[in-house]
Amino acid sequence: GAFCLAASSTAVGAQEPFTVDATPLPVFHRDTPSNIFGPLTYLGGLDLRSGQRRYEALSGLTILEDNRALMVTDEGEWVSATLDVSADGAPLGLSNAHLGALLDTNGRAMRTKALADAEAITPVDTPDGPQIWVASEGNQPIRAYSFSATGLEGAAEHPFGPQAPILGRRNMGLDAMVHVTAGPLAGATLVFLEEPPRSASAPTAARLTADGRIIPFALQRLDGFAVTGAAHLPDGDIVILERRFSWADGLYMRLRHLPADDIAAGAVQGRLMLHADEIAIIDNMEGLAITDHPDGPILTLISDDNGNFFQRTILLRFQLTGSLEELVAATPPAPVARPNL
Repeated sequence: GAFCLAASSTAVGAQEPFTVDATPLPVFHRDTPSNIFGPLTYLGGLDLRSGQRRYEALSGLTILEDNRALMVTDEGEWVSATLDVSADGAPLGLSNAHLGALLDTNGRAMRTKALADAEAITPVDTPDGPQIWVASEGNQPIRAYSFSATGLEGAAEHPFGPQAPILGRRNMGLDAMVHVTAGPLAGATLVFLEEPPRSASAPTAARLTADGRIIPFALQRLDGFAVTGAAHLPDGDIVILERRFSWADGLYMRLRHLPADDIAAGAVQGRLMLHADEIAIIDNMEGLAITDHPDGPILTLISDDNGNFFQRTILLRFQLTGSLEELVAATPPAPVARPNL
């Protein structure tokens, strides 16, 4: 649904403009020059770099209707920038970029890792007006912010109380969140734990209703993948972004389609939309946003470089150009053993 930008009456917090340099990534997979991957067509990507030291570790992404990208970092920052695109939706660069610190309920910057590890961001139309909700690791509460033309503003509110709506292990808490505006889940906010709890009976995800209820549901976990992002399609079905990494067999990324009716019924397995390994242009993919387009919804992904010199911040865009009806259950082939390089 359309999400309109409203000016906030909250005092503007400290924010800094900065510039981002973008290098095009025209091919997603070196063995697939057609850039077509099942129901998805790769529109293009960007390698994003900046001299701004605080611009790193991007771990959550949403895109508003004016092509404004809002991101959070796992170092307690928010980033706002215009995503410049071509007529067909291919990414060209980031402009009008600003960043600032995420604030607590007292209006203070959250500088400790225990508080500042923000992982997901979603716009929510509330009775009090539009807000941006941020979810964090470490069993932190969901935090809600006002926002203006250049970024998030003011002290946080806690729309679901002073702790996380579902609890995960110490560093495996909420990692994905999406507020749904269409379909059978309209009005609800979905939250996902990065990895399942040790107790098999504990919830791995939950539906937060507009009247404050917390309704757990089961998401089948497969092949050691962790959930890192979520967004919804125009019909209200959900897409989740997943990642797996080990030094033994490398880095993988997966997109899974979750029918909204399955989530409403309480359990969902999902179907495989995309499965990629290091032959493709991927890094530590953590943020996912979906925007509508006349030629089909566009999925935008962004990576978390963890502040490491050997990782990259990359933005990838795919368009849904094929049918989702023929997708198979999300059980990709076993990874090929990697030679000792």
